[in-house]
Amino acid sequence: WSTSATLWNALIAYSNLTSDTQFNDVVASAMYAQVGESDAYMPANQTKTLGNGNQTQWGLAALSASELGFPKEEDGKPGWLYLARNVFDVQTLRWNDSTCRGGLRDAIFTFNNDYNQMSSSTASSFFLLSSRLYKTTSNETYREWAEKQYTAATDNGLVGDNGTIVDYLDIEEDGCTLRKNEGATSESLGHWLEGAAVLFNATDGNQTWSTRVSNMKTGISAFTSLNGNNIDTD
Repeated sequence: WSTSATLWNALIAYSNLTSDTQFNDVVASAMYAQVGESDAYMPANQTKTLGNGNQTQWGLAALSASELGFPKEEDGKPGWLYLARNVFDVQTLRWNDSTCRGGLRDAIFTFNNDYNQMSSSTASSFFLLSSRLYKTTSNETYREWAEKQYTAATDNGLVGDNGTIVDYLDIEEDGCTLRKNEGATSESLGHWLEGAAVLFNATDGNQTWSTRVSNMKTGISAFTSLNGNNIDTD
C-alpha cells in the first residue's frame, strides 16, 4: 500500500516534468480511492496493517499533486493540499512526548504489528511532510513540528552525528533500545536530507539547517562503496 503511494507520487512528478498526461486519470482515481472516510488516507481496507509511515507516503503524494498543480482534482472531492494537511493533523494527535523522547510509533493501532516500535522511516516521512507543508503554506506550525521531529530523532538516537541513521527503536517497559546493528535504509536518509534542504531553502539559508544538510550529505557515504558504486537502494 505504501509502495503504491510512492508510485502515484512518481507519476505525478512524471506528468509535470514531461507534460505526458496519459496516466493522470488513473493516478487521480487511485489517489481518491484510498482517502477513507476521514479524508486522511485511512481506508477501511488497510486497517489491519495501517502504519504512520504508510499513511505519510500518501500525504506526500497528495502534497506533490498540490505543489505541482496536478490537474485532476475531481468535482466534489477534497483538494490535494487539504488531504495532505489532514494526514499531518491526525498524525500530530498520535504524537507522544513521553515515549522515547517523543515521536510516532510505526503502527497506529495496538493490535497492529510494530506498535512497540519507532523507526527512522516513519520519523523522516513525518519530518518531510511537515517541512514541505511549511514551504508550501508558510504556516509556522509546520516548521515547529518539523523541528520537533528532528530534535526528537537526535535525542532518541534515530539520527546521530555526521548524518548517521539508525532505522529502528524498540519501545520497552523500561525504556527504548536502538537496533544499531541493523543500520538504516537510504530511503530514510533521503527523507531527512530532503526535509532539511527544504527548510534551509524555506528559511532563507538558516545556518542550523545548513549544518544539518551537510551532516546528512556526509551520511550518504554509508550507502556507497569507496569507488562510488554498489549503492544500497533498499
